[in-house]
Amino acid sequence: MKSGGFSAWGLITALLVVAGCGGFHESSTEGGEEVPGSDPKSSEGRQHGSSGETRVVLQSLGFDDESPSAVAVDRERNIVVLASFRNVADFGTGPLIAPSPEAFNLALVKYRWDGTALWARAFGTAPGITGDVYARSLAVDRDGGIVFAGRNLNPIDFGGGPISAGGFLVKLDAGGQHVWSRPLHVDPNLFDSALAIDGSGHIALAGSFEGVLDFGTGPLSSASWPDGGPASSAFLARFDSRGRTRWVYVNPTPSEGLGLALEDDGDLLLSGWEAVGPRLFGTPMVLKFNPPGRQLWARRLTGAQGFAREVAVQGGTVVALGHFSHPFRFAGRWVKPRGAGMFLAAFSNGDGDDRWARSHDADGRGLSMNDNGVFVTGAYEDGASLGQGPLEGDPGSPYNVFAARYDRLTGRPRWTRGGIATGIAEVADLATTPSGQSVVVGSFREGTVDFGTGPLVPESRDLFLFTLTR
Repeated sequence: MKSGGFSAWGLITALLVVAGCGGFHESSTEGGEEVPGSDPKSSEGRQHGSSGETRVVLQSLGFDDESPSAVAVDRERNIVVLASFRNVADFGTGPLIAPSPEAFNLALVKYRWDGTALWARAFGTAPGITGDVYARSLAVDRDGGIVFAGRNLNPIDFGGGPISAGGFLVKLDAGGQHVWSRPLHVDPNLFDSALAIDGSGHIALAGSFEGVLDFGTGPLSSASWPDGGPASSAFLARFDSRGRTRWVYVNPTPSEGLGLALEDDGDLLLSGWEAVGPRLFGTPMVLKFNPPGRQLWARRLTGAQGFAREVAVQGGTVVALGHFSHPFRFAGRWVKPRGAGMFLAAFSNGDGDDRWARSHDADGRGLSMNDNGVFVTGAYEDGASLGQGPLEGDPGSPYNVFAARYDRLTGRPRWTRGGIATGIAEVADLATTPSGQSVVVGSFREGTVDFGTGPLVPESRDLFLFTLTR
């Protein structure tokens, strides 16, 4: 186990209730101009706006790498984290031993909103068998049930019997006990990206694959490049509450599926990129499907050259988060890349028409949206702006961590926060409660990271988690 200055239960927890201690700043621009009324000189450089204060900060302990890939919040405001680890880790419940110590294993951890760890579960290949397990897709249903998906390089048992090498879809109950598990057959490569569950418990899974996919509706092949070489294809699959396949969509062109959002009525939104045009440049895309799997509309940011990493939907608005390297035309104006080239683009949910778009100098990694606004997290360099003025960061580092909230209808910034990283901090995911409180997860190594509660010091690659007020 790691040692040094941490509480006996394995996590460092800081509770901040003093206003203005968020530890996280920035200037809203369209094509470079400041939003009227903003004053980039009016704050302390690490925080702008009237909220978004840090409340809880957690850090994992362990012998080796602990790296989260996804986070979700249930109806009781419990936090569920999906992570990978090797050897022995402590996420707050005591030592968690990896089934396959030298390989990457999966951990599922459940916390109360105040940071108290409730339980942790470990999954991996059998001892003595080296085979990594990867998963990036996680969702919780209305009863607190937990569904996750991924790929396994060797057979694995989640509690329902061995699943052969390939992919998997698993459901646990709210206490972390096995409900059902099933294989996802793909040869050779499956890349899961996002999960969503509707009010009836039906499951949607987005991702990409290369080769042949068969989830039970027959074999489907991925796209090919014009020279005949294999390419990846985006896919979207829908399952019932027991994990039985209803339908599978495969994009016929070279593409990747990266983000997924689910509406209350069961409509689905898939984001990613497609190779389009004579030179087959990757173009950010958002596709909408109804519950039976019929495509309703498609939007591509023609000319942008990039990808839409995440997508979210609320009411009549769809928002995509991604990156681009060339200007694109949107809502009657040109949107130009700034610095790292992050974009936020909002569409009409009904027909996909343009609403608003913003370009920022940052690396966007997580997106969520509700009636309280659009919430974004990721990385930035010292002096970058996310809508309210330059954010302070470690000079020369691209790994400072930001969190920001924007107005859902206009894209204008409400607050932005910056966390200074002197080493390598990598944001993985973001989730938001209906009341607008957010939780961000990631990992850090080779330096410190400060989310407003003082520097956290890693001993290897450690998980971080922090919560923010609305």
